[in-house]
Amino acid sequence: GELKALIVKTSPASRERMLEKLRSVGRIKCVILAGIFIGSETSRADIMIVGEHLSDRRLKEFIEGLEAEVGKELTCVALNTNDFRYRYTMFDRFVRDMLDYPHEVLINKLKV
Repeated sequence: GELKALIVKTSPASRERMLEKLRSVGRIKCVILAGIFIGSETSRADIMIVGEHLSDRRLKEFIEGLEAEVGKELTCVALNTNDFRYRYTMFDRFVRDMLDYPHEVLINKLKV
C-alpha cells in the first residue's frame, strides 16, 4: 500500500520524464498507462506504446529504466500504428480491455 502511494505521489514528475525519454524511441502516436501506473493490479498490461519507427534497443532501454524506477517488472506492449488501428477496428480483446478499463492516456495523437 505504501509503495503504491509513493508511486502515485511521484507520478507527475515521472510522466514528464517518460515523455522526454519516449522521444528517442520513435514517432510515438499513443501511450496508455495502466496497471502499476494507476494503482490497478487487474490491468492486462502496464503500458501500451503505439508508434512508427520504434527502435527495439531504445524501447528496451526505456522499459528497463522504468522498471528500475518503479522497482518491478513491467508488462509492456508496443504496436506499430497500422497494427493498432487494425486491432482497434476488429475489436481486439486486448486493445479493448486496455481502453475500456481504468487507464491514463499520456499521448493521444490517434484520438482513441
